[in-house]
Amino acid sequence: MHRRKFLGTVTIGAGFTVLPMWLSRAFGPHQNHCPEDAATPQPLDPQTHPPRDPPLACGPQETPFKPLLILVIPADESQQRRRGHAFGELLNHGSDAQLAALACFEVRCRRIAELEPGLRERLAEEPMMLVLDPTAEAPLLPLSAALTDVDEDHDRWGTDTDWEQLARNNEAAIDARIAALAGLIAGAADGPRLAAQACRERQGLPDADLQPLDALPASLGELGPRDLERAPALALQLARSGDETQRFHLNALLAASVRARLCDSPIPGAPWARTHGCGVTVEGDTRESRVACGMGNVPERSSRFLKFYSKQYD
Repeated sequence: MHRRKFLGTVTIGAGFTVLPMWLSRAFGPHQNHCPEDAATPQPLDPQTHPPRDPPLACGPQETPFKPLLILVIPADESQQRRRGHAFGELLNHGSDAQLAALACFEVRCRRIAELEPGLRERLAEEPMMLVLDPTAEAPLLPLSAALTDVDEDHDRWGTDTDWEQLARNNEAAIDARIAALAGLIAGAADGPRLAAQACRERQGLPDADLQPLDALPASLGELGPRDLERAPALALQLARSGDETQRFHLNALLAASVRARLCDSPIPGAPWARTHGCGVTVEGDTRESRVACGMGNVPERSSRFLKFYSKQYD
């Protein structure tokens, strides 16, 4: 499937159909295949490091781009607040290892109703997330998992409530939600999909951008988050196949790039907002959306969230 033809059928906002400026400047005309003799990362010392998995073969690919990961805004209004808090917990409080795979995607918040009818018809049900990758064998990849609920049912709380146990239960529920979402994303950036994206990066980037990764582990101390922004799939492969030190550092750099892109700025489709149980403040909006107090105590890690129960934000 030709990428331009596919993208022309998706009306989900310019964020996916138009490459970011830095991406369009970097990816000029290149060879139309991934060479078999492409440089591979420098091997680790077998005496002190476990062997790496052999690289998967690369076939013909286009120049690099990131697949689109849609954080689905539920059509069911009763689920919008819950889902927005869960994504906020992951993005703001996920570990480096849990956030690293997100570096491989462009991220948008969208309702399924905003997709072209032809795409909507291919979904049996509304997923929690949706990956759009026109080069993949399955260009539409729905992602869903059951989320553990945080207890905010303040109507049944009373003087005999064990607040410490309630807090422990909520923290465990948040940990489980973060792990569930991170696992879905890590699974979507793995196997043939990750190999194909890494191949596009290797064939499309100039040697100067690839050299620091090819020089690992010797170059590990010289890398910064910006060095991985254009080759996140290659970096993720190297994180997963390297030793503990390499995995730790590359995951930290990938996660730093994710936080800068998704946590420090609004995500197209939904604004960041904050609440501690009485009122909601939308970041970047001088107005405050107030609700009746007494809605309950919101756990600290749930207090910053993606505000899905609102009109479209871009």
